[in-house]
Parts: sequence; C-alpha cells; structure tokens
Amino acid sequence: MICVSLTRFITDHMHGLGIGITHRMMSELDFPCILIPLFEEKPWIRTTDKGEEEVYEDQAWKPRDSDKIPKIEA
Repeated sequence: MICVSLTRFITDHMHGLGIGITHRMMSELDFPCILIPLFEEKPWIRTTDKGEEEVYEDQAWKPRDSDKIPKIEA
C-alpha cells in the first residue's frame, strides 16, 4: 500500500518535476510498467479466515461490495 501511495504522490506532482526527471521516469525506468505486477496482485484486497473478501479503503479494512470497484482501482 505504501508503494501505491508513493506512486500516486509522484504522479500527482509530476508537473512540478523537471523535464529530465519526467523523461527518465518514462523512457529509461519505464515507470508505468513497474505498476503492472502490483495491479495483478491487488494487495488492497484480502480474504479473511471465513472466506469473505475485504478491501483496504480509507485506512481500514472493510467488507468488499462485489458491485463496486475499490477506490484504488478506480
């Protein structure tokens, strides 16, 4: 979850970064592709011992509503 928070912070503030840093993140580090394994694993969703799914939202684990997409995925 810390990785997602840091990534969001960086992407929200990219307009304040220099063009050199932005270019390096996109072309050399391939920053967007680093996130693919994170979204495949979905660490913000867990299964309890009872077999119920919970989602981490608003800094707490809450029962997952299967009709809604978690905020972090949206």
